[in-house]
Amino acid sequence: MRKWFMVVAGLLLAAGVNTAFGQARQVFIEAYQLFVNGEAGPLLPPTSLYDLRVQEQDLVRLDVYVRLEAEGEGQSQEPQRVDLYYEKLSEWVSAFGPPPGPAVPRDTAENQFLVAPVLERLGAWYYRIRLEYRVPLLNGPNQARLRGEIDFDALYYVRVRVWAQSNPGESDPVPGFWFRMYVAENPALLPPNPRPFADAGASVTVAAGSTVTLNAGRTFDASNVGFDIMDPNVFVKDWLRYVWEWVSGPQRVDPVVSDSRYPWLAQVTLEVVGTYRYRVFVYDDVNSEPSTADVTIEVVPYLPANYPPRAAISGPTEPVVVGTVITLDASGSTDPDGDELRYRWKQTDEVGGDLPGEELTNMFQPLGGLESVRSQWQAVRPGTFYFLLIVDDGELVATARTTVEVVSALTAGETATAASDGELAAAEESAGGSDREPAGACGGSFLPLVLVPAGVRLMRGRIR
Repeated sequence: MRKWFMVVAGLLLAAGVNTAFGQARQVFIEAYQLFVNGEAGPLLPPTSLYDLRVQEQDLVRLDVYVRLEAEGEGQSQEPQRVDLYYEKLSEWVSAFGPPPGPAVPRDTAENQFLVAPVLERLGAWYYRIRLEYRVPLLNGPNQARLRGEIDFDALYYVRVRVWAQSNPGESDPVPGFWFRMYVAENPALLPPNPRPFADAGASVTVAAGSTVTLNAGRTFDASNVGFDIMDPNVFVKDWLRYVWEWVSGPQRVDPVVSDSRYPWLAQVTLEVVGTYRYRVFVYDDVNSEPSTADVTIEVVPYLPANYPPRAAISGPTEPVVVGTVITLDASGSTDPDGDELRYRWKQTDEVGGDLPGEELTNMFQPLGGLESVRSQWQAVRPGTFYFLLIVDDGELVATARTTVEVVSALTAGETATAASDGELAAAEESAGGSDREPAGACGGSFLPLVLVPAGVRLMRGRIR
C-alpha cells in the first residue's frame, strides 16, 4: 500500500467583488471553465472533478458562472447591489512514497493575482467571476516520474467556493467545486546543460613493456556536482560515456576498457620505445558534441632505480605548557633520487595506531599544515602525545615519529621545593654536633654556605 502524504502548500484567498446593485442573499454555481495559456477547456458543471494538465509557469484562467437570488426581492427584479466573496485553496498531494515529489510553495498569495478578479454581468441574476494565476515553479522533479511510475511532478487539488456574505454562518450555503491540477516540469525553463570538461590525466614516463592505466576519472560535469554519479537512486544527472583512442606513437596500441563499471579507465601495454599520445572523448548524451582531452606517455628502455625517502622530524625537546602552539618541521627529510616529496601529519597512540574518534578532541588540536612540510598544533591538556610523519616520493614511503610532553600551567617551571623545619634542624645537628672531620677541604669550604641559611631560619623562629 502506497503512503499518501498531504502537504498544504496553498493559501486561503478571500476577496470581495462589488457591483453597484444590491445585497445578494444566495449564490448558485452553474458552471466553470478553465483556460491554459489562452486555450479553453470544456464548460463543466460544478459536480464534475476535472483533470487539468499544466507545466510550470503556465497561465491559468478560471471563469466561474454564478446565479444569484436577492433577499427580500422578487426574482423578476434585479438586485440593487451585489457583494460576492470567493476562496481558492490549493493542496499539494504526494502519493507515490519516498522520495516524495518536490515541495511546492503556495501557488498564489492573497490579493496577488495577475489581474484583479473581475465580476461581469451576463444577464439578470447571472454573473461571471474571472481570475488568473501562474502555475508555480517546482523545486525539482519528482523521483517517481523519473522512475517511470507517473507522468507528472506535482499534483494539486484546487477548491473554489463563492458566497455572498463576508462571514457566512454554518447554516449558510457556500457552494463550490474541485478540480485536479497535474503539474509537470517545463524543459524550456531548465538552465542550459554545459558540456563536460574532459581530463585525460597526467602524462607519465614508463619503462618498455609496462602496462599503463589511462584515467579520465577527473573529468568534471557541472550537472553532476554534489552527488555520486554512480548512485542508482539519483536520476537527474548526466550519464557520461567515455571513448579512448590511440592518436599517435611508434606502434598502434588501442586502449582496452576491462571493467564496464569504470568506463573512464582503460589500459595499454607499450612494448616499443617512443612517445605515445591518447585521447578521451566524453559524451553527456545531452550536447551533440563531446569534450576531448589528450595524455602523453613517454616509453623509455628502462627506468632508473628509485630509492625510498628519509623522513625526519624537528620539534619540541622539552615539555610544553597547556595552550602552547608547537611547530613540527619535516624540512630535514630527504630523497636520494631528488624526487619531490609529499608530507602528511597525524596523531597516533603509543604504538603508532589510529586514535579513536572520541579521543581526538582531547588531543593536540591541528591548526594547519597537515599536508605541508611544517604543521602547527596546540596543546589542550597535560599528557604524553605521539605524532607520525608520512613522507612519500610518489612511489615509496617513509615515516618518522616524535613524542611531545605537555604539563599543566600550575606546575610548569617549578625547580625546587622548600625544606621542612625538621629537615633544617637535622642539617644543623649534623653540622654542629658531629666530631667527624670534613671529608675534604673542598667539602668543608661549602659548609658555611649551608649553615648560614639554616641559622637565620632558626633565629627567626625565636624572635616570633
